[in-house]
Amino acid sequence: MINTNKISSILLVRQDKIGDLVLITPAIRALKEKYPHLRISVLASSYAAPVLKENPFLHEVLLWNQDKPNCAEKALKDRNFGAAVLFFPTWAVSKAVWKAKIPIRIGAGVRPYWFLFTHRVSLHRSRHEKKEWEYNLEALKPFGVNPSPPKGPEIFLSEEEKAWAYRWSKGLPASKGIIGLYPGGGGEIRWPLKRFMELGVKLGSEGWHPVVLWGKGEEEIAETAQREGLTVAPETSIRELAALISICKAMVSNNTGPMHIAAALNRPLVQIFDPRLACSPKRWGYEGRGHRVIMPPVPPCKKCSTSCPHYNCMEKIEPNRVFQAVEDVISETHEG
Repeated sequence: MINTNKISSILLVRQDKIGDLVLITPAIRALKEKYPHLRISVLASSYAAPVLKENPFLHEVLLWNQDKPNCAEKALKDRNFGAAVLFFPTWAVSKAVWKAKIPIRIGAGVRPYWFLFTHRVSLHRSRHEKKEWEYNLEALKPFGVNPSPPKGPEIFLSEEEKAWAYRWSKGLPASKGIIGLYPGGGGEIRWPLKRFMELGVKLGSEGWHPVVLWGKGEEEIAETAQREGLTVAPETSIRELAALISICKAMVSNNTGPMHIAAALNRPLVQIFDPRLACSPKRWGYEGRGHRVIMPPVPPCKKCSTSCPHYNCMEKIEPNRVFQAVEDVISETHEG
């Protein structure tokens, strides 16, 4: 086990997407609770970094620019980190950490550039045997970090951010509660937008108030929802999106960043997954009380192809099925 007595600061690296960054928050907390003296910094993409704002276990968030790795290298050198943990290392970020001469460098996963690390942790993520955030905790094993039971993903909002979302919601008509709908996403195969609209209409007819959430570059979602007569949230930043999610009675989302934000805020959550093995809900989803995973009724597959007999399988997920899941997760979290 690594002796932390002579380490005063540590760098955690997760430089990709919003959901991926949310999923290292259990590791941040576990490390700080095990070693309160450590100053913990995170190297993250500028796009995703805001999800870590207000996190009380963090000292600093540094920004990674894939096109300017030398900038990160200088910033890392100046801070004299005693150790670094790279949760999902790429060649560029691994090289930057190595060139910064951080003495202890832990690389998670199997990479051809192992020689850049001083310690290696093989996680076997592709087996999908546990949650992604649990794999991230495993990367801290060289430090003897093994929380029991572990705390799941979390996001912290300021009182001002919560107040902003509450003020916005006061302009909505009375209802049983707000249901957040996020039809967007990144590389995942999504539930069709028209199905989300059908769900919104159904929710409205049953006394709920669906609110369609969106962000920069997702104007089509907002325009479509407006044509359907649904309430559309204002274009939001990541922090504003999280604040609006926090006031929702429940959230329906594709397997993407806002889904992880909703889980981190402990909102009742309906998650829509495609059947590809790489997107398995066993690794990326949330289970238990207040959570439901919805998938098309087809076998798991390796990739989406027009030659597949189940092509367009996401169309097979009926809005009524998702609606019932929404009512179930709300009922579960309000029992007793």
